[in-house]
Amino acid sequence: VSELIAAQAKYFNYFDVQFYDTSGSEIPPPQGLEGSEGGSYLGLGAGILKDGRNSILTPFTNYYLEFSSHFYSKALGSSSSYSSFLIDYRKYFDFETRKIAQQIINPNK
Repeated sequence: VSELIAAQAKYFNYFDVQFYDTSGSEIPPPQGLEGSEGGSYLGLGAGILKDGRNSILTPFTNYYLEFSSHFYSKALGSSSSYSSFLIDYRKYFDFETRKIAQQIINPNK
């Protein structure tokens, strides 16, 4: 089993943000939607990874677990302040000739 605990930094720069309706026509940004005009975001956080898979390319037994959180703040130069959390859990089962993976991903921004 591989384990990793690490500090992380993420930077995003959004620009030329465009919105489209279901027919593909460009529409104005929704009023009051923070970030709809673009912006820069710098976040600091931490991540934990536990990887028990028998193979990273073709796993068929064990599990994979990742958790990370990032905090974006105007004090760090971000256009707005918010937090994001990611949980990624995968459990692998070996059913002789069939390989099944259950995956749960929850990016909460």
